[in-house]
Parts: sequence; C-alpha cells; structure tokens
Amino acid sequence: MRPTLGPRRVDQRLAVPAYFRPGPEWQRVTAVSFANGSPLVGMVVINMDSGPGKVPLPEYLPAIAAARANGADVVAYVDTNNGKRSHGEVVAEIERYREWYGPVGYFFDRAHVVDQNVGAYFSSLCGYVKAIDANSTVVVNAGVYVSEPYMSIADIVVDFEGPCDRYVSAGAPPAWRSKYDPSRFWHIVYDVPSTAVPRVVNTAAVRRTGWLYVTDQAIDEAERDTYLYGRLPDGATWGQLRRLLGFG
Repeated sequence: MRPTLGPRRVDQRLAVPAYFRPGPEWQRVTAVSFANGSPLVGMVVINMDSGPGKVPLPEYLPAIAAARANGADVVAYVDTNNGKRSHGEVVAEIERYREWYGPVGYFFDRAHVVDQNVGAYFSSLCGYVKAIDANSTVVVNAGVYVSEPYMSIADIVVDFEGPCDRYVSAGAPPAWRSKYDPSRFWHIVYDVPSTAVPRVVNTAAVRRTGWLYVTDQAIDEAERDTYLYGRLPDGATWGQLRRLLGFG
C-alpha cells in the first residue's frame, strides 16, 4: 500500500488573486516575509476589470514593482469562458497587459474544457505567451481535477477552486498527479472559517499542492459592492497562514 503523505512535507506558499486596487491590501501582499529564502506570497494575480479593462491604471505600476521586488511572480487575469472566447479576444487582452504593465505571466481563468479541446484551445494561447517571453508563467485555472494533458500546456494548474466544505470532503487527486512537482499545482479555497484553516493547509499538503490561497471570504458576502477575492483574508486567517506555512 502506498504510504499517505503526512502534513507539511510539501513546501507551500501563497498565491493571491488580488482582485482589488492598490492600497493597504496590496501593502499586506508585498510586505517582506521570508522563510528559507522564499517569500510568503510567491505569486500575485492582477485583475483590473475581469481583465485589463479599457484604459491603463498607472497606480498598478508601483504595486507590481513592489510585488516583484519582494520576489513574487506577477500574472495577469484573462477569462477564457471555458474555451468559448476566441483566440483573438484573448490575445488582445494579453497585448493590453503587456503594453500597459510590462512583462507579466498569465492566469487563464475558467479553463475547464473537454479533454479533446485542451490542446486545441490552450496550446496556441500558451505558445503565444511563451514565444513573447519564454520565462512567463502560465497558470490555467480549471478549478477541478483535470486530465494529464493540461500539464504539457501550463506551468501551474489550478485543479481546485471552491468552498471549504467541498475541499475537505473532496476525493483524492488523480494518480498521475504524483509524477509532478507540487509547485505545478494550486488550490484556491474560500469561505474558510478560522477553525478550519489548519485542516485546509494540511489537506493541501497531503494532496501535494505547493501553491495555496485560503480566505474567509464567501461568494455571498453581504458587504455591498464586494466580490470574491475583492479583499484579502481577515487578519486572523492571514496570521494563521503565515504561521502554518512557516513564515513566523
């Protein structure tokens, strides 16, 4: 019988979908916090308006620079609508990000497509990005366990995005996943009560997932004009993540 992976045997860091304007929340993201030479927040997703928006926002330039100075990879949000948006539409957004904010990686959201369309749809987009800059990070967010062909396309695959109760009760990942380094996978878990944060972090380690985002925020949050990932986790959750991941 294959042994079960115990807690904290996987190096884990935070990857933050920062769907909020630069300000105090960004300062928390970019605050210096290192362990073993790596920052707590190793990746940040910029998202102005479900994409780059219509006009550049200069306030993002110093925020992006601060994230990079702290060792975080900056990736830009692009919605693919599960393969329904045209190649031209997606490329146009990639080009706007490049023109307005400089070289970044890309976070292709809503990227769950049937197996036979994985290569047909995403290979050309990811190839386009890599042709511009071979060092760009490509993240593909399917949000669910996927087939292995995703791994030949993306640098990082988000193969879970959902609420805490569904996360802790989810089944084991596909067996093929164990062939890849944990840094190739990212789990995003929302609606996490403070009492469940340790269990979520440990579950991610058991599932060999190197990138993690955990937030108390929920889809149906009552605050006016809020949306998921429109703020960071509350202070208690953020503090727990720092400690559990070994960043003091």
